[in-house]
Amino acid sequence: MKTHAISALAVLFALLTLCSGCGTSMELDAQDWTLSQLSRITAEDEITELYPGDDADGVPQLTCFAGQGTFTLTDQIHGTRWQGSYQVLNHSSSGTGYTLTIDGQTGTAMVSYTRYASEDSVPTLVMQLGEYLFTFQ
Repeated sequence: MKTHAISALAVLFALLTLCSGCGTSMELDAQDWTLSQLSRITAEDEITELYPGDDADGVPQLTCFAGQGTFTLTDQIHGTRWQGSYQVLNHSSSGTGYTLTIDGQTGTAMVSYTRYASEDSVPTLVMQLGEYLFTFQ
């Protein structure tokens, strides 16, 4: 389990490195976020993409809204909501890191920009909670 947690964090920080780009950091409460990718990290440290995908049935269509130290995840299909809290972990020119707590579970998040080969930059929120890795844009 400890190896699983370390591997999950390594994957998260690798993704966060990919998200850095523009030099202007963003904040979690800077915008409303829509899920663009959901992955699950297995006990064998394999990453399985759950959304988008051919068999994404049952996978919630999530949005994330944050402000004043709380965030809300809303399943747009079923209307289910989860609320948690966040605190700034670190702040740099490439992004802002956070610690998260939701339903008694802790996780981490990073808000930054993803820069594509076309030179377009998109605000991105990467959130790791348990065995799940959420990417919002």
